[in-house]
Amino acid sequence: MKDKPIAWAPWVAGFWTILVGILLLLTLHSGYKNILNVVEAEARALDLKDISYRIWNANHGGVYVPVTAEVQPNPYLETPRKTIVTTDGDTFTLINPAYMTRLTFELSQKTYGVIGHITSINPINPDNKPDEWERKTLEHFATFHDKQNLDDIGSSELIETEDGKQFRYMAPLYTEDGCLKCHAKQGYKVGEVRGGISITIPMKMRLDAWQKNIALLSCAHAGLWVIGLLGIGLSNQKYRNYLSSQDALERQLRHERDQMTTTIMSIGEGIIVTDASGNIITMNPHAEQKLGKTSSDLQGRSIESCYLLGKKETAWSNQHPVISMLKAATHARMQRRTILGADGNDMEVMDSISIIRGEAGISGAVVVFRDITNDLKKAKEQERSSRLEAIGTLAGGIAHDFNNLLMAMQCNIEIAQDDLSADSIIHETLGRSLKACDRAKDLTRQLLTFSKGGAPIRKVCSIKECLQETTSFILRGTDIAYEFDIDDDLKSVNVDLGQLSQVIQNIVMNARQSMPNSGTLHLRAKNLNESNLVTDGGNGLVEIAVKDEGQGMSDETLSQIFDPYYTTKSQGSGLGMAIAYSMIRNHDGQVTISSRENEGTDVRIVLPAAIENELTDKYAETPKLGLEGTLALVLEDDEMVLDATIKMLEKMGCRVFPVSTGDEAITIYEKCLGSEIKVDFILADLTIRGGMGGKEAMAAIRAADENAVGILVSGFSDDDVMTSFESFGFRACLTKPYSKAELESAIINAFKHT
Repeated sequence: MKDKPIAWAPWVAGFWTILVGILLLLTLHSGYKNILNVVEAEARALDLKDISYRIWNANHGGVYVPVTAEVQPNPYLETPRKTIVTTDGDTFTLINPAYMTRLTFELSQKTYGVIGHITSINPINPDNKPDEWERKTLEHFATFHDKQNLDDIGSSELIETEDGKQFRYMAPLYTEDGCLKCHAKQGYKVGEVRGGISITIPMKMRLDAWQKNIALLSCAHAGLWVIGLLGIGLSNQKYRNYLSSQDALERQLRHERDQMTTTIMSIGEGIIVTDASGNIITMNPHAEQKLGKTSSDLQGRSIESCYLLGKKETAWSNQHPVISMLKAATHARMQRRTILGADGNDMEVMDSISIIRGEAGISGAVVVFRDITNDLKKAKEQERSSRLEAIGTLAGGIAHDFNNLLMAMQCNIEIAQDDLSADSIIHETLGRSLKACDRAKDLTRQLLTFSKGGAPIRKVCSIKECLQETTSFILRGTDIAYEFDIDDDLKSVNVDLGQLSQVIQNIVMNARQSMPNSGTLHLRAKNLNESNLVTDGGNGLVEIAVKDEGQGMSDETLSQIFDPYYTTKSQGSGLGMAIAYSMIRNHDGQVTISSRENEGTDVRIVLPAAIENELTDKYAETPKLGLEGTLALVLEDDEMVLDATIKMLEKMGCRVFPVSTGDEAITIYEKCLGSEIKVDFILADLTIRGGMGGKEAMAAIRAADENAVGILVSGFSDDDVMTSFESFGFRACLTKPYSKAELESAIINAFKHT
């Protein structure tokens, strides 16, 4: 968690207040000192002026001035010529330096308010007696023997009096030669301090003006303080806004980072991030799942330790692609590679390698890969299905026409047999011909498996017994051991049990032939929740796995194992696995094979599980009923089949009304409805070349007579009409070629269920 920022504004405001306060105090102190310095300079200037006048006066032996009321002869001056009278009768008095100084001081006090006083410790004139401050100052001067030091210091002080504050200043007076004329009797010697001149300057006006300056300075500093506080406040607000924007930016970055992390962690593709040396920094869960390693285990290790070359590859073209891209500082767009998956098997992937660049250069790489193994399998299955569909279309057409030929051959042979004694050689020969027809019939049914024919007639059943019985039957009398691993709660499937048995028979037979020197066949049946190749109908899936320990297959053989007529056996037909593939596909399932040479073969079948319910066979064979005199309306466009059918029906005692088009069948039936002639049943071929077939004709007939009895005939057994003939108004169905017995049974069953 981020530390809370320090609240600096109060501290800065406090520091600013103290700084402005100190600055104000320094300014006031400096101003006050400046006032005192100015006053002292003024006093010193006045003192120097007075001393200069005194020296001039002393050097001239004094001066004579007219005697007036303000200027009277100095009573303390002892000189024979203190007063003189001119020839004109004017009286003049001698003004010595001390007396002159006193008179100028009186004038200055009256004019400017500045008080001057000449004084001495031992004054001649009592008026020159020092006051207390002057006395202390004169005593202080007396301690100095160095005239230079005394001149430098002088003495000044601001004192409080009844009249207010006054500035006092005194400078020493030294004894000069001219001074001895009056002061010799006091014992002074030249150069000694004999007194001093005191200057007293009233401070009221100056201090009043200073008080105004203090107010102005205080206001100015207060304004400066306020401006500073405003600046601090604005800076603080900007700083807070900056912090707020930074915080918002960090929150946004954290949110985007969390979103990116969540996206990377949940994306359905593997992502590996490395540093500039190719060492792993992190992987997302999908990459961990596909590679079978965790990010924490691989952190800091080279990508070469987990993104490994597949078994079928011998080596990378140069070096590991990530290391190569980092060295070359280039990106690698989508490429297909074979790497080792979590289960140790080859995994086909499409990957891209992107270089991460920072300010200092390349900082790492990101590998994004997608497992396309199942996609390739699906594509291969789709290709195989398309190829088989094309072959099946051709085979179906051939089988349909061949069935019609077989129908005519079989029917005529059966009729010929009926007219012969069972002991005759011809009867036996015709019997062998019928067996040949049966074998040909089986071949056409296999061909129809690849076409629109061969659809399963399903019912819900358990595959356990079918798997066990078929396996034990095929392996009976061999040295091959077999073992079953079947779930106790194995779900039922909705299958054509005969077709499923044939699939298992073909697979087990192949396994038997691949283990000529014995071995063990492992058969497993279990429930599945999901599969990449089969979509369940909401009831789950069932998997059948047959694994042998035989010779295995090469990749080339494995790639063609489901192709019709492909075989590696000298006497093989090449249809066994092709038939298995088509039958399982017709059951909405999938069959896959994995094999390596000398490592055996593993065949897996996945089928949708069925909803558990019990099916009963509605069309079990019923006892034969007499057909003598019944009228059959036969719709068939093949003359040989029609001729054979008529002969078989007539042998059964039926009357036959043959037609070759659906329209003709409808017309004949409707005419019979309005007459005494009754059509007992209709035998209709599903497909009529160039015209209306049995389905459409039966629909029109049932519209006229809902009790019409129809039997559907077709050479294709997987048509929707054949697998659900009752939904289209038929009572029974027959698949070409059929025998006389099968035809008779279908007719009887049709009447039975009216």
